[in-house]
Amino acid sequence: VDDEPRSFYLDLPAAADSGGPWAVIFNWHGLGDSASNMRLLMSGLVDNTDMPFILVTPEDTDYALSGLMVIDWDVAQVTEDNREARLFDEVIACVDERWGVDFDHIHSMGFSMGGFVTDMLGTIRGEMMASIATYSGAYGCNSANTEGSMLASMVSWPDHDVSNKYVQLFLHGGTADTYSLFVETLNFDQFAVNDTAFLNARGHDTIICDH
Repeated sequence: VDDEPRSFYLDLPAAADSGGPWAVIFNWHGLGDSASNMRLLMSGLVDNTDMPFILVTPEDTDYALSGLMVIDWDVAQVTEDNREARLFDEVIACVDERWGVDFDHIHSMGFSMGGFVTDMLGTIRGEMMASIATYSGAYGCNSANTEGSMLASMVSWPDHDVSNKYVQLFLHGGTADTYSLFVETLNFDQFAVNDTAFLNARGHDTIICDH
């Protein structure tokens, strides 16, 4: 994709070649995890009777913030040609050409840093999203998440200006759901509360769950 080698797992429903068009779910792993592990969360469900789907579980590219700290995914300085968003674009195009995509049913989910990827896709590819589910993610364009935090100097996203009102499920692990940046602790339960208010104010339906 754009001269960058990319890899991912593709899990297909049994009727992929004869059915369709298909719902598509993107499934993004957390920091330090792998696509092979994250794939197992959803691969057994592609033939469910309510909504069979094509599952895409991408592998990261060891993306490094400012060339130093590896954060796996390109979610810090986000622009429209973001490398993960461009992977999303190209996979959707290829899947549509080969099996057919139901463009009313494109979904994304992610855990932790993969949740940031999913929220980023909601921000710059939100017009294509039917729903989003995040486990301990955050919107980098929500000032409630970044104001007064070192994230303000690390993260730059475009405004969330999405006319398509997708629904989002926010999962978090309560007050113990944290990540240490040594000089600061990120609280994902608070991010979920912040982002619920952020999306609700923009007309999106949300569900928040302390798991």
